[in-house]
Amino acid sequence: MALSAARFTRATDRLAQCALFYREIVGLAELFAFTDHAGYSGYVFGLPGAATQLELVHRDGAPPAPAPDAEHAVVLYARGGFEGLRKRLADHAIAEVVPDNPYWVAAGAFAVLDPDGWMLIVVPAAASPVGIEEFTGDRAQIAFSFRLAEDSEQALAGYLGRGRVWVARTADGRVVGHIQAAPLPQPAATGTGTAQEAEPEAAEATATEATTAAEDAPEDGGVTAAATATATAAEAKAATATATEAAPADGAATAADSAAVTAAVSVWEIVNTAVAEDFRGAGLGRRLIEQVVAAATAAGVTRLEVATGAADIGNLRFYQRCGFRMSRVVADVFTPEAGYPEGLEVEGIPLRDQVWFTRML
Repeated sequence: MALSAARFTRATDRLAQCALFYREIVGLAELFAFTDHAGYSGYVFGLPGAATQLELVHRDGAPPAPAPDAEHAVVLYARGGFEGLRKRLADHAIAEVVPDNPYWVAAGAFAVLDPDGWMLIVVPAAASPVGIEEFTGDRAQIAFSFRLAEDSEQALAGYLGRGRVWVARTADGRVVGHIQAAPLPQPAATGTGTAQEAEPEAAEATATEATTAAEDAPEDGGVTAAATATATAAEAKAATATATEAAPADGAATAADSAAVTAAVSVWEIVNTAVAEDFRGAGLGRRLIEQVVAAATAAGVTRLEVATGAADIGNLRFYQRCGFRMSRVVADVFTPEAGYPEGLEVEGIPLRDQVWFTRML
């Protein structure tokens, strides 16, 4: 038998609500609709095209449709837009659920219930294996990845050389993500002066998120990568001021002074991190965070700090799911004076302020 198409049909008592869900929120293409055809009304959607179809149908006077069980599901395999759909569902206050079958969690899928209680499972595109390694080369070569999460060239120039950087590479060597972490110097007395404390609240500039597909939720199986970044130019300036204040009159900092500053460091900041769009949805953002956690722990660091734009709701969720807690807000960080475009917005929300997060190690 040669088939030209296949259609799955199901009855619903909520025809209008289900049609809106699959058309307006999920984004399936409506192939056609019909009304009062021998008492039947319905909608037919492409999965994704006309070769495979989903029909929702209601018959006037029909008894209530039977309730779905836990294995009744529509499964969509995404080639792109996985994070966009996830965010869109969240924006419509549609809560995620965890499928009983652990296969879907292992596949990195997320699931929601449609208005009838049928499960919709969305599976991310399969990505090629990606490894994470520390990067010790010329960072100008990977600045394109930093720019995924940074809207200010002025800010990027101020922190690109700070700290340590890890990159995510595919099997063919492509860099598809990165994370940068740097120590935050703490106050340290010296023989010639007192080092300035690098207070995050003093930030004059900070990186912003170029995208908001930013959640990583291993607890519910929906693994995605987040493009997020932070930078505090004032901290870099404070570190420079530390060396300057602690230096002898000829401007050469002594080894003892440098050791005093280094020994005082117990906090690292995640400065900038991003994942290429095609590789989001596979937990890579979370893996990069945990790489820094492991390195910081090995270095004796007791606390991680990270900041993000207050307007980026996706990143606020992401960091909390990664074990961070909000600690403070710094107003008016994303300004033209710091190199950010006038009127910068994230999903229609003006980007002005910065939210800091803390994770104890």
